Amino acid sequence: METAIDRLVSYITDMKRVDLRNAAQFLGMAPPQVEKLASLLEDSGLIEINYGLTKTELVSRELEEEEKKVKKAEAKKKSAVVRAIEQLKTEVEEEEKMMEFMEKNISRRINRAKEILGELENAKEVDGKDLGFLNKEFEIISNDIARFNE
Repeated sequence: METAIDRLVSYITDMKRVDLRNAAQFLGMAPPQVEKLASLLEDSGLIEINYGLTKTELVSRELEEEEKKVKKAEAKKKSAVVRAIEQLKTEVEEEEKMMEFMEKNISRRINRAKEILGELENAKEVDGKDLGFLNKEFEIISNDIARFNE
């Protein structure tokens, strides 16, 4: 013989989430009586009673466990996204530092090349070694600027 409490447990387990009034109607009982039975089931850990402003819900513990698993999985996904964003942020910061270094290096080389050019303009004789150095510096600067623009 199946008792009212057995039918209530089966109904809540099948439906996952039930309004107290609907459960009372299903069992053919008054809502306060069903609430007392639900309270016993909640105390034994089989269901949970959620009291809202307009209605009272009887929730299967299985559903609650499933919801917890889903929330945990969502939190893991969010955590992975946050880690990926933080990693990208770190990479961008490193790239910015590298670009800043390259910019300073290019500026330093340009200034040095200008100094040598000024010295060559004032010199009576131009040394081929100085011209070779200048050509090499301009080539390096051009390559750095090309990489910088990529």
